[in-house]
Amino acid sequence: LQQESMYNPQVEAISPTLPSDDKDEKSSKDELLQSINTMDREIAKLESQINKLQRTQQKLEFEAKKPPEEKSSTPEPSLDFRHHSIAQIIYAENRKKAEGAHTLLSKFGALLDNGSPLYNQPSDTGVFHENKRRFITFKKRLVLHFKRRQHAKRIRERYLTERYDQMMSTWVKKMEKVEGSAKRRARDAKLRENFEKIFPELKKHREEKERQVMNSRGVSYARSEADLEQIMDGLHEQEEEDKKMRRYAVIPPMMLDARQRSLRFLNNNGLMEDSKAEYQEAKLSNIWTEPEKAIFKEKYLQHPKSFAFIATFLERKTLTECVHYYYMSKKKENYKELLRKQSVKRKKMHRVRKDEMFQRN
Repeated sequence: LQQESMYNPQVEAISPTLPSDDKDEKSSKDELLQSINTMDREIAKLESQINKLQRTQQKLEFEAKKPPEEKSSTPEPSLDFRHHSIAQIIYAENRKKAEGAHTLLSKFGALLDNGSPLYNQPSDTGVFHENKRRFITFKKRLVLHFKRRQHAKRIRERYLTERYDQMMSTWVKKMEKVEGSAKRRARDAKLRENFEKIFPELKKHREEKERQVMNSRGVSYARSEADLEQIMDGLHEQEEEDKKMRRYAVIPPMMLDARQRSLRFLNNNGLMEDSKAEYQEAKLSNIWTEPEKAIFKEKYLQHPKSFAFIATFLERKTLTECVHYYYMSKKKENYKELLRKQSVKRKKMHRVRKDEMFQRN
């Protein structure tokens, strides 16, 4: 037997590569980072210079807007902040701002020895004391004016009350005269007899009510404990009824006087000066496309007058717009006739399906 030769693939020998030198790559990265840092420093320096220039511009504009009397007559000494620390620069700027504020507030009061005004409290200013002095002078007139107005109001309310009582008593006397006439009594008695014959419970209720009224006036006396309890119950019910009627009574407000009637409030909210133009504008702003009309018609036939549910199928229409479109198109589309036809069609389809199911069975 010949022994099979082993498979020896022919592989080309590749020379090993030397490791790459990373020094050049590191040096390029360092140079790039260094250049980025220098650019950041230059940008920060330019931004600080721009901010300083903007602050100086604002100061110059503020000084230019000042009235001529507020501007200081003495020239400001030019300060060189190149050899000062940050704290010294901040203190100098704050002193400058404080001097400007002092010049603005100096006209409201006297100045102290160091030139700063008295503005710590409102009472330190002369305007406060001037207003207080003027208030003392016209306080008496103001109080007298309010007293006179309240007195006139009380007199008017008293007059209206007396006038109402007088007219009420006149009306009551007139009604008693009308109701107490012989003809009126005879007619009421005849009508009462006729009604009590037809409805006997009315007579019983009337007699019980008359008995309660007589008991409340002390005409009769209690013959037993049951009568006493009945009288007490009647008095308690009458008292509760009076309290209830007093709670239900609404006291109307007093009539307005001439000064109050002269005060008016004109409300122009929702005022339409040109209704036709408003209608045309609303008509142009609320345009219904043909697909929207078809969707509204289809959903209305499925859910009649469920406008909130119909509006969910229309992305650009609200509930109010759907209701408005329904009332504007109901005569043209004749929704009632469409609903009637649809109901007939549904009944017919239901009958056909029922017949088919019966035939299958």
